[in-house]
Amino acid sequence: LAPERIDDTFINATMDHVNDRLSLFSHQVGAGQDAAPYEGGLSRLIAPLRSQFDAVVTDLPRSLMFQRNDLADQFDVLVLVIPAGFAGVNAASRLIKRVTAQNPDLRILPVLSDLRRDAALSPKDIRTTIGHDIVATLPRCDAQMTRAQRAARPLVEHQPRSPYTK
Repeated sequence: LAPERIDDTFINATMDHVNDRLSLFSHQVGAGQDAAPYEGGLSRLIAPLRSQFDAVVTDLPRSLMFQRNDLADQFDVLVLVIPAGFAGVNAASRLIKRVTAQNPDLRILPVLSDLRRDAALSPKDIRTTIGHDIVATLPRCDAQMTRAQRAARPLVEHQPRSPYTK
């Protein structure tokens, strides 16, 4: 709500320092609570975090990227996860056009997700539609993810050689 107040003290008090190289900052909106006040300061939150860390990774819904033109200005790279269905490819195509219209130099890395294959579109069809090569594919991993969740460990630790982890 007040990104101008972010400093070392705030970061140390609010970030979960998972290890020497990874810290997490997250906020969930409660049921019935409006997220707009929090989203309003998001673009001003990224710059102070960038000054404190070598890399800042932000996980945002596509809808927020559509609504907030100023967010793309904050990113060096946009990794866009795309489900292989008509709706996901259409939304990705529209988002890429919108973002590149304002930020033509922004590097976009499309990643295909095999989790929803309602239309079973081929990677070639998707590449043609979005105008970018697919850089990686996230394969289905339902069983592996379930086992990792039961073990209360991240999938990359629980099964470091699984196709999804790679």
